[in-house]
Amino acid sequence: MKIGALVLAAGQSKRFGGDKRQATLPNGKLVIQQTLEKVTSVFDEVLVVLRAEDAGLHKKLLNLFPDLKYHHAPDSGLGMGHSLASGIRQIEGWDGVFVFLADMPFVETETLIKLRDSSASVGMRNSPSSRPVDSPPSSRPVDSPPSSRPSEASGETSWIIIPTHQSKPGHPVGFSFEFFDELRQLTGDQGAKSIISSHKLKTVTMAVGDDGVLLDVDTPDSLNQKALDF
Repeated sequence: MKIGALVLAAGQSKRFGGDKRQATLPNGKLVIQQTLEKVTSVFDEVLVVLRAEDAGLHKKLLNLFPDLKYHHAPDSGLGMGHSLASGIRQIEGWDGVFVFLADMPFVETETLIKLRDSSASVGMRNSPSSRPVDSPPSSRPVDSPPSSRPSEASGETSWIIIPTHQSKPGHPVGFSFEFFDELRQLTGDQGAKSIISSHKLKTVTMAVGDDGVLLDVDTPDSLNQKALDF
């Protein structure tokens, strides 16, 4: 399976009071630099979605990450949904995507590896060819016991994967290829919440001990909220 990462870096940073993507973390790295270093250490295919006017940042990132793909979302000012949809339209040949937020540099690398690898196991578990005849497909939480496994209405291999910490949903969120058409139609500032709400039976949660899946950089004080693993 070819699972890629889409990094949304087209937000307006209104609460931060400046460009938080280029704010400096305690380890001396930029917020977006730290995020991309973690993403690229786990995912081979990475697409970064920038604002239309981000020529300067694009040039800086090309020097740091020359092999990545970049896309300038023309309607990024209208909300995250527009940026996400614009980015998904650029993807070809991926079996699934994990959607990252550029202002979340505190997710641990081990968590990203688990999420990436879980997409393959979830797809196989839900596949009709990978289970005994007459057995139901699975939408259970990853690593939960069989007794907690609800059955789905169909045997499709589509999946949505959400990491949770202390029962709170976080990022990145993964989507199989079957949801790309819906993702391409998103608008507004709610991201993919509507898609997740409409496909609860396809949604798998993965509990992690990593609070980095919940922590974003919204204010200058939040730059110091967690030690970085590299």
